[in-house]
Amino acid sequence: MKITKICCIGAGYVGGPTMAVIAKQNPNIKVTIYDPKVSEVKIQADLNFLNSRSEKENKANTENFQSPYEAAKNAHAIAIITEWEEFKKYDWNKMYAIMKKPAFIFDGRNLLNKKEMNTIGFEYYTIGQY
Repeated sequence: MKITKICCIGAGYVGGPTMAVIAKQNPNIKVTIYDPKVSEVKIQADLNFLNSRSEKENKANTENFQSPYEAAKNAHAIAIITEWEEFKKYDWNKMYAIMKKPAFIFDGRNLLNKKEMNTIGFEYYTIGQY
């Protein structure tokens, strides 16, 4: 399977560096972004500050959305970067339905319930937890 799109939910705090690592290690992957509290201008500034790609490449290979569902549409994976409470309230069945399969969640904040996500159909991985 070739991953072509990753959705980053929550770009604040460590989001910029996390997205930069994804972009640097996988230059052909499109990174879509949704964050309810961080502006697109701030996200782009953080990405550009890290110098992992040119500003033009950052703009071309990232796209900000006003909806988590639009950001996740046709993505292979969701990376949860920041632990905003609203993320727990999403319709994860809907999220799964609009993603490519197999659909992955990489939960960097250990925010969601692994059993529930696996029951929906996600391949769910927590980061930093055994």
